[in-house]
Amino acid sequence: MRKREETLEVPLSSLIDITFLLIIFFVVTAKMQTDVIDRQVDLAKSYFIPPLTDGPPPEAITINVREINGDMMIIVAGSRYTLAQVGQLLIMAKNRWGNSVPIVLRCDSQLPYREVQRINELVGKAGLYRVSHAAVDYGRD
Repeated sequence: MRKREETLEVPLSSLIDITFLLIIFFVVTAKMQTDVIDRQVDLAKSYFIPPLTDGPPPEAITINVREINGDMMIIVAGSRYTLAQVGQLLIMAKNRWGNSVPIVLRCDSQLPYREVQRINELVGKAGLYRVSHAAVDYGRD
């Protein structure tokens, strides 16, 4: 009996489809990660708060706060929120993921501390406890 010769081929069309899907996935997720940080926030300098060298953790809720024309502007995930909406957002996050969801506050250095305290109080009322404040190391520029 004679053996049949088999030719093995790699299906290139399927590999091309998978490659394009991966490229689209990485482009979209990279865009979402850059929306988290508001680049217009000028962080305060601090001796006591270590800087976030790698940025906020991916599972964290990052709250950007700055002042524009005397009004406090709060940005979460690229969208603007009021103080009351942020409180609701934090309560929903706690209900969905538990009270250990990390919160990163990125407040502008010119923002009065009473405004930062109002957001800290919202985090406390929501029952969340993993809060960190982003700052720039005082020894660096």
